[in-house]
Order: sequence, then C-alpha cells, then structure tokens
Amino acid sequence: MARPNQSVKSIRKTWLLVAAIAICLLAFLSWPRSTVELSDHGYDLTNALYRACNQQSIEGISKIEQLIGESEPELSAQSHAVLTSIISQAKSGRWKEATVECRQALDDQVQR
Repeated sequence: MARPNQSVKSIRKTWLLVAAIAICLLAFLSWPRSTVELSDHGYDLTNALYRACNQQSIEGISKIEQLIGESEPELSAQSHAVLTSIISQAKSGRWKEATVECRQALDDQVQR
C-alpha cells in the first residue's frame, strides 16, 4: 500500500490546526459576558473615562486614575476593577478596546 506524500499530511495537519483555532475563537466570542454593575460614583467615573478614551487623552486618563485613587472607599469592588482594567488598556495604547469596554459598562447600567 502506498504511503501518502508527507506534504499532503503536513497540509492536512495545518488545516486541522486552523479549524481547531477557528472553533475555539468562535466559542470564546460567543461566550456570554457578565454584566457590570457600577456604583453611582463608578458610573460617573466611567462616563468621564469614556470621554478621555474617546479623545485618546493621556492627561484625562491620568486625572481619572487620580480620582479613582482618591475615591476608592466610595467605589464598589467591581467598579474599581472595571475602571482599572480600562485604564490599563488605554495606557497600553489600546484606545479602541478601552472605549468599547467603557461603552459596554455604561450600557450595562441601562434598565431594560
């Protein structure tokens, strides 16, 4: 019996790997995301952070980061975690992702 060509086996393995990665990516993207519950002060800071991210303002991000530090006792743990995560994204230059995450956190507050 003839053995398949090694390049054909290699191509099959590559396609199987690509298919497996695509399936994992689709599963990750369709995984339900939990909603964020912001405190009143957290909502206000998120709104300001949204503006700063939308304008790609490093100064605005720094001011909001300072406000978060000053008002930490007033913030819920979830508000603090969301805000610091968004600030990290913005500081690393991922402005679009930070803006989208802000918008989603604000949208989560709307009662439907």
